[in-house]
Amino acid sequence: MAEVRPGNVIVVKELSRLGWTALQLIKLFRDFTQTNIHFVAIKQGINTRMQTGKLMFHLFSV
Repeated sequence: MAEVRPGNVIVVKELSRLGWTALQLIKLFRDFTQTNIHFVAIKQGINTRMQTGKLMFHLFSV
């Protein structure tokens, strides 16, 4: 993750590839938003470059 820069997009097949627990995903999402890094989870249809993707991520993390 040290090579990821603001404006980059991290693409994963599904959320479980990004983090093992909901808490890990929430922390990563917080870090990503603070540093202007986006991610796409293909299987879940989440794309945090879009408002709907941010909303979907929040719904999945509840």
